[in-house]
Amino acid sequence: MKLSNKETALQAIELLDLKHEPAVELYTENSMAYMLNHPPFDINAYKNIHAPKFFSAFPDLIHNIENIFEDGDTVVLEI
Repeated sequence: MKLSNKETALQAIELLDLKHEPAVELYTENSMAYMLNHPPFDINAYKNIHAPKFFSAFPDLIHNIENIFEDGDTVVLEI
């Protein structure tokens, strides 16, 4: 059974918290991440640049999802 986009997004965050590495196979090529006070970046930049630095600074980090929104193919997580 295929997961919904919302379920896939939740699974991606769960795997990120477990492995401290983005599960890039769960993202589309045009996936973008948006963070406060930072320009948008794609999943490869997140995997190769941002995630290693972030998790080395905060090794015990667990994402707390405040809200999740789904509209068609678009899913937005408020973390």
